Amino acid sequence: MGSIKLLLTKKAILFLSCATIPLKFFPFTGIIMVIVIDGQQYQIASYYGASITQREIIGDIYYLVIKQHQYRIEFKIKTGLTYTLDAPENGIMLRNVEESLLGQVEMKIYEHQQCKENLLFDHCGIENDNFFV
Repeated sequence: MGSIKLLLTKKAILFLSCATIPLKFFPFTGIIMVIVIDGQQYQIASYYGASITQREIIGDIYYLVIKQHQYRIEFKIKTGLTYTLDAPENGIMLRNVEESLLGQVEMKIYEHQQCKENLLFDHCGIENDNFFV
């Protein structure tokens, strides 16, 4: 008899925003992230001590690592097809940002060096405002 494979899936929702906060004497990268896994909500944010420890581009894939206390969250982001949008600078549409509605995000959550979650999100809206430059 053949083996039976059991596929377990978790219901998860992700919101993540990372942006440069241009405070006059102390500009920094602000982070707000909310993840809901099987109905349980987790918040990762600058005001809770979160910081970006790694961000890089390799080919067409963005890598991002966020650390908050005992948690390390690793992201592998594929934007897919992107579109260029106009964006404001001092009230005038002078800049461009890249936006995708078909992105894919793989996220691994580690607690004390042990991987607790490995999640894949499809059809993600992703905006890159020169964050990974």
